[in-house]
Amino acid sequence: MKQNLNDSLKILIFFLSGITIFTSCVPLAPQSSSTSVSKELHYENHVYEEGIKSVTLYPYTGNQRDLLLSTAIPLSQETPLQLSFDELSSESQSYYVKVILCNANWTPSQVSSIDYIDQFNELLITDYELSVATKVPYTNYRVNIPRVKVPGNYLIKVYRNKNEDDLILTRRFMVYSEQVQLNTNVGFSSVVSFRDLNQQLNLSINFRNFELINPMENVKVMIRQNQRWDNVIYLKPSFVTVGSNTIEYNYFNLENNFSGGNEFRAFDLRSVTFPGLNVARIVNTPAIKEAFLAIDKSRKGQAYSLVPDINGKFIVDNYDFNSDSTSGSEYLDVNFSLESPRLEQDVFIVGALTNWTLSPKNKMAYNVENGRYEGKLLLKQGWYNYAYGVSSPNGKINTTPFEGSHFETENEYEIFVYYRPVGSRTDLIIGYYYIDHNLRK
Repeated sequence: MKQNLNDSLKILIFFLSGITIFTSCVPLAPQSSSTSVSKELHYENHVYEEGIKSVTLYPYTGNQRDLLLSTAIPLSQETPLQLSFDELSSESQSYYVKVILCNANWTPSQVSSIDYIDQFNELLITDYELSVATKVPYTNYRVNIPRVKVPGNYLIKVYRNKNEDDLILTRRFMVYSEQVQLNTNVGFSSVVSFRDLNQQLNLSINFRNFELINPMENVKVMIRQNQRWDNVIYLKPSFVTVGSNTIEYNYFNLENNFSGGNEFRAFDLRSVTFPGLNVARIVNTPAIKEAFLAIDKSRKGQAYSLVPDINGKFIVDNYDFNSDSTSGSEYLDVNFSLESPRLEQDVFIVGALTNWTLSPKNKMAYNVENGRYEGKLLLKQGWYNYAYGVSSPNGKINTTPFEGSHFETENEYEIFVYYRPVGSRTDLIIGYYYIDHNLRK
């Protein structure tokens, strides 16, 4: 009897152990963010949850280099914009997309969505792919943005389970028509002391073939450098020549100046087997792969040196996974190290890889023992540009303390002309111009 009881207990213990092992191996479904936590809508490029990574928006033709293209597209929209992002989870979720028409200053317009988009303005993302054999599991989501009917500023809003308060990310794009002619060039700064440092955009607008009513008040110009949003310039006309239908923009106090900056630093993480450019070593830990970049030094005060770059952007790419898909790309902890005396200001890793923001996530800590600033970012395999910067008194990013600034630097500029017709409820983009200044072929 006792032997039978012992056998029964052994069978029961084995059965319960099997249940424990089985349940411990089942991945937990990702928890939706609590809707009681407020997610204030930002009308800018913004990520609302820690687990959302590698957000890209670009005109998609199937080429990886498309990732470098501008999110400003013509009204014809022959090439669709594709939004892509990863969620660090092995479980797919229901995400929805809404497109919002905005004014020139990125406030929401009063135009109803039925007047600027043909389809129902809530699109379920159905194209997703789970990562394959990666140490950090993730799900990649992709969606083509619907065509719009009105030229202007637009914000893409992504949210969970049809709950618009449960925001995931927001992303800007612009749609333009070409109703006016722009005459522009990049030259030396009109302020002599900045001629070796800055790039000045000289501009006039010809509206001979398009009627503008009260252009001094109703026309606005926005200029951005390298697709950044942290340092855009808004200009008002200096005067209008009625006879020639020309709007002039003449300034003498740096209003139309950008810091030339420097060519960006770069590192190559397309392979986790063979360290690429500027990658000193890759360590394979049980939990995650970790990359250590070569030690950087300040470039301030050095002569300008031509180093081809991609103007601060990044390309998600993989040399290890033999497929057009990036589902086999790893996420790595990437360690940055900058040799420098300690500054009074906080130091940040900046570029598209940190969305050109100054946040605790990309702030570096100073290591007194080795005299270096150190920081770490979780990044997907690819090719990355970056720089080091501090916060200016006006809150903008200043890279000059570590990178220097040169008039010779290659930078891309985009000029947008906004006009609000009489009676209109939004600002239209009626002109667009692209310049790749100092481009070396």
